Amino acid sequence: MYDPPAGYEDFLADAENADRGEGPMYPLEVEGVGTIRARKPIPGSAAALGASGRSKASDREKLGYLNLFVRNHIGAEQYEGLLMRMLTGDAPANTMNRIVEAITTRDTARPTRRSSHSVC
Repeated sequence: MYDPPAGYEDFLADAENADRGEGPMYPLEVEGVGTIRARKPIPGSAAALGASGRSKASDREKLGYLNLFVRNHIGAEQYEGLLMRMLTGDAPANTMNRIVEAITTRDTARPTRRSSHSVC
């Protein structure tokens, strides 16, 4: 039997409660990136997030799914600005990963402290 990862049910509950349109954007502090404006996880985003973790997906596909998740949760101008900051070195190379983590863990007890067995 498949056990969902910690917090998966929280994430799905957030997605169910999200507005389906542009929805309200809220300020979100992302470590190493600064404050961005993001929306709560939208229902269709769980699929993109899950696909980004598929073991059979290529690195390019995984990155594409992560970027899709981010584009669905922040404004287009802000997304392009973040890409430019990454290209010029003004933002960390893993900015998109940091944003995904910040969006999916907002208002939850996650992330928890990593154990000595963590491989991340």
